[in-house]
Amino acid sequence: MKTVLVTTAVVLAAACGFGETNGRLVYDVPAGQAVTNLTDLSESVTEIVKTGPGELVLGGNNEAFAGTLSVRGGTCRFLVRKWSFAPMGGEKATVVATGARLILDQTPNGAKGPFADFEYGVKSAMTLVDGAVFETVLDQSVVLWGKVTSEGTRSSIVSAHHLTFGHEVKMSGGIAFAMTEAARKEGRAFTFSGGKVVSDAALEVVRGDVYLNSVVQTKDGIRLGDGKLVARLLARAPGGAFVVGDKVQFIRTCADAAPDGTAYSVENWKGERVTSGTWPAGEILTLPVSGRGYYRLKLDNGTLATFAIVSGAEGRLPNADCPFGIGENPRRYRTWDCPWYPGGRTDRLSVELLARAGIPWVRLSVWFDGVGKDGRWDPAERVDKFRQLKERGINMNIVGECASTVMRNMTDLKGIYEEWASLGRAAAPYTRNFEYRNEQEIVSLGSWNTVAEAKAACLGLKSVLPDALLASPSHTRFWRTRYDDAIYENDLAKYTDVLNYHYYNSLARIPTVEREMRSQVGKFGLFDREEWVTETGTNGEGNGWEKDEGRWDRFARHAWEQELGVAEWVMKSQGLMAMMGVRRTFNFCFGPCNERKNQKSWAICLRRDGTVKPGYAAFSTMIDELGKAKLVEEILLNGESAPARAYVYRQPDGTKTLAFWTVTELETHLGGHNTLVKPTEERKTCTVNVPDGEYRLTDMCGSSRTVKAVGGKLQLVATRFPQYLSGIKTLEAWPMQP
Repeated sequence: MKTVLVTTAVVLAAACGFGETNGRLVYDVPAGQAVTNLTDLSESVTEIVKTGPGELVLGGNNEAFAGTLSVRGGTCRFLVRKWSFAPMGGEKATVVATGARLILDQTPNGAKGPFADFEYGVKSAMTLVDGAVFETVLDQSVVLWGKVTSEGTRSSIVSAHHLTFGHEVKMSGGIAFAMTEAARKEGRAFTFSGGKVVSDAALEVVRGDVYLNSVVQTKDGIRLGDGKLVARLLARAPGGAFVVGDKVQFIRTCADAAPDGTAYSVENWKGERVTSGTWPAGEILTLPVSGRGYYRLKLDNGTLATFAIVSGAEGRLPNADCPFGIGENPRRYRTWDCPWYPGGRTDRLSVELLARAGIPWVRLSVWFDGVGKDGRWDPAERVDKFRQLKERGINMNIVGECASTVMRNMTDLKGIYEEWASLGRAAAPYTRNFEYRNEQEIVSLGSWNTVAEAKAACLGLKSVLPDALLASPSHTRFWRTRYDDAIYENDLAKYTDVLNYHYYNSLARIPTVEREMRSQVGKFGLFDREEWVTETGTNGEGNGWEKDEGRWDRFARHAWEQELGVAEWVMKSQGLMAMMGVRRTFNFCFGPCNERKNQKSWAICLRRDGTVKPGYAAFSTMIDELGKAKLVEEILLNGESAPARAYVYRQPDGTKTLAFWTVTELETHLGGHNTLVKPTEERKTCTVNVPDGEYRLTDMCGSSRTVKAVGGKLQLVATRFPQYLSGIKTLEAWPMQP
């Protein structure tokens, strides 16, 4: 096949009949010919027409292209670059193939993304007409974020890896879906998530497994060839996070998920049955469940769904003085499913869930990608996220997560200054809280470079926002070294405003680590400086015990017991950090994130299918009960320091809330990163001396009941999971000895 290389968007070869007229590119490629255009398509190009039986190869960064690409016969091959989400055009672009073949391929160097959870994506909408074929030959997962439509005679979609449909699929002409033979042997699957699947014929999958996170409405059901069908129940609330007062409803993605008459039961997170019944005739099940809590819906056919009921955002603006925060990384937004918003908008799901839980603070990672021609950072794509959080009243601490082309050259301090000034301008309407660099010790910058970069960042940021607060680069070691002295000897304290640490070791070590840290910074007059722990998480649950499904099968995930262990950690870590004088703590992390060869899951609140975990309900409950309170002291229950721990908080109305639990191995073990801890299920009866009357007792995930004190005493049963006793006017207790 003869190849012609196009390097500019002008008429270059009349023999092949291609050229540009008023933003319209025309390629008429004869049989046996191939035309390759590696030039980025600009927004000035409004239409591309490819005709003829030959092949057109497009290999640019086509993010700006917002027009229509019409492929009439022959083949159009798209070469995907590293990190590219727009090989066929931007979000407003449309590709229409009529009796043609579209192939998603990769550049000769074929580079995968640097993260294990990276996927290639197609932002543009795609219409297949009269037997057209879309085929991906990439050796990595692909997501189609735009609408997929078929018209005329049946079209085909063929994939060599996991293929996900993140938007609506509408098939008036029918589509045959098939994995390649090799992909089928490796267990690759089609996932529908992000919009309805509507067809006037059957949903026909010739080869490959199918995972349904979207509702399928077809005339003739689902026709499955060589593969299995995994149908789900879909909560009629984002992420399965209902708000108190909502109708708790589920819809089946197809009849296979819950045939009419299927028996079901609902249990709370402690395994106690709440209600039961049978699935009614129709698509929707309404559950007679109300009140805060975390629940599991179990069907007799083995289908399982979980959901939470939380207080919601209405009338509950996040409290900026609240010390409770959580970390997020927008880089990973496209690494979980989201069937609740068109286009799989996981960013919208994330913000909505944060708001419903009442989470007041988010540590938001910003990656300084060199997207401009000069390698400088362009903040425009981040501003939308800033705006979404600000509109919901959520406070942000923005961390410069990774260097751009400029920042990787550590001698370009002027470039770092300019990029942080750019960040300051972009974030000015939304926040005054920033953090320079994430875990710089890991990349071994050295003390001098760390301080030099922090100074450049500080001066750049404060040239735009003089009142900005800049946290120091995060310390990651739980022991002090010569490096820690050197950065302060080189005046790091002059260019930062807050001490900043990450903590991933056992709870038992926190007091020792805090004392050593305060002693070390005290040598430089910083003993009383405000401290934030901008990342903390537990290793106690170990690596994920289960393997995720479908497109996420390369990741380990938490088993149910592990999810409860992580939820248990939330209040215990936040409380102990506050007792040691930490002003603000950010648990890591909100959404899915795997490390250590994908075996360690850090997600507290969200699974990769987009549903909330018990940690989400635990976080929301902690904020409901303590979000406006001040920590007063730790006390002894029954005059004992163990096995029960209790913290006293003072509410704005003067009443007190007691947060308490039994002390287990999760707190006392001194193991390292990979020490698996299985806490003992011990129950301890404790007596609290309070005035006679009624009090509210709330469990870890929000379910409340009334308890009564008689004779000045109230008996409580403490377990490993935190509980909250509220409404206390006076409390007689044994204070902890200093």
